[in-house]
Amino acid sequence: MPREDNEKPKRRPGRPRIRAFYNRFSFHLSHETHQKMKELARERCVFLEDVYSEAISRFLNMPERGLDYQYSKAPPQGQAKAVTISMEEDLAQSIRHLAIDARVTLGDIAETAARLYLQEPS
Repeated sequence: MPREDNEKPKRRPGRPRIRAFYNRFSFHLSHETHQKMKELARERCVFLEDVYSEAISRFLNMPERGLDYQYSKAPPQGQAKAVTISMEEDLAQSIRHLAIDARVTLGDIAETAARLYLQEPS
């Protein structure tokens, strides 16, 4: 039955549409990796998302330095810590392209970057 002009349109079912913030990432990390990153941020007196951004940017520069790596699988949602960070737009675009090219999730990239960052002597 067609609606008349004086009726207001019906609301679509489901969640309301929200504006996406393209430079924010949400992913799941293992509890121990997240705890170590928190301790590192506390030691350096910086924000936690700055430590994650540095770890990810170093990870993106690894192929340029000739270092090889293997992706770590992020733990499933029920067994992990949910983390949301904001980062610069160019770094966010680089991560998206890497995830598409390597066919991995953002959580896999973040888990691998954090693990390698914590293993680096510095």
